Formats: sequence, structure tokens, C-alpha cells
Amino acid sequence: MATMRAVPLVGLCTSLVLTPSRHSIPVTDTGQLQATDRVEFRVREAQSSDSMRLFEAEYSTGGTVARFAFAFRALPPASGDISFIKLALLSRPASDASTLLGALARLHGGSLSANKARRLLRLDITAGLLGQSLSHGPGKDVIAGEFSTDPRGDWLVLKLFLDTPDGATTAKIGEPAEMFVALNPAAGRGWFLAKDREYWPELNRVLATVL
Repeated sequence: MATMRAVPLVGLCTSLVLTPSRHSIPVTDTGQLQATDRVEFRVREAQSSDSMRLFEAEYSTGGTVARFAFAFRALPPASGDISFIKLALLSRPASDASTLLGALARLHGGSLSANKARRLLRLDITAGLLGQSLSHGPGKDVIAGEFSTDPRGDWLVLKLFLDTPDGATTAKIGEPAEMFVALNPAAGRGWFLAKDREYWPELNRVLATVL
């Protein structure tokens, strides 16, 4: 894995990341949107201040709604190298993530842990910026398995490095668990995509604390 050059998330506004936007995303069942290689959710980029970007997200299926958000500072200009940023994954009130976690387990070919996770309002993690203004489908290059810089598009793709809240890593992998997230605010769509199936036990443990 490449050496991470994390950019500090200095001055992350607590009122911004812990307070949901006044305008929620219309609750629509996203189950019909699912494909076997991704878990899709609806996303809306909310207005934010202090050079922050805030993406409010919802996953709804089977009568349950998972609400969560991503927050990070304005991204550096696009380049040929991976840039590393600090990203906050935020919990939201009135959220039931049971079906979302189940969908992520199926995506990774795994099962859900029976252990009850300690709840967090926010999880700060490192993310690798794989590309901006990407298109989905074949192109001159391949990013995260299915995106390209040419032709241009509206997708932003990140690789999340999710360490356990106590800073430990799984003994089997010896490194933070990884997962891709793709955001397309113009289309109101977001995707979770698997990096490697072996990461699921660690992903399950970490994501259950905040989703």
C-alpha cells in the first residue's frame, strides 16, 4: 500500500459535521438501484462553509432508512498522483443501518457480526483521492475497476482506509481495511464498492460504530 500523506482536517467545524442539513433527501427505496458489484445510496451535496464539502446520504430499502454523511475540505487540483485527505464519516439521527450493513456484507461475500458496536457520532479516517470528474465505464484508463478520466464525467472516487476506532488493525491483514466510495452529486447517486472481500470483518466492525 502506498505511503499515506494525510492532510490534517484542521478546524473541522463541529456544528457543521454534527448537525444535519435542514433539507433532507426524499426517502426513496434504493433497492431497485442495486447491482451486484456495488451498494448504491442517494446523495446530496449540502451548502457548507469554511471550504468544507458536505455530502448527506441515505440508503432506504425494506422500510428502513440509513442516514449518514461525508465531510472533507475542498479537494486539491486533479493530478496524476493520489492525494490523501482526512474525511469525516458522520452518523445522523433517526437512522437504521441494519439493511445497509447487510447489503455491504453481501457485497463482500460475508456476514454481519453479532457484536454490539459502541456508537460514535463521527469517525475521522484517511481517504485517497483517486479521481475527480470521472466517467463510469470504459475509457483510456481504469480507476477503482470501473471509472475513467477520459471521457470526463461527474463522479468523484475515493478509497477509504478504515481503521478501528481504537487504532488497532486486524491481525490477519495488518493494515486498515479499504473500501471505495464514489459520489455523483449532479445525479444524486453514491456507491460503495468493495476493494477486497477479506476486508469485510474489519469494515463491519468499524462501520457499525457510525452508520
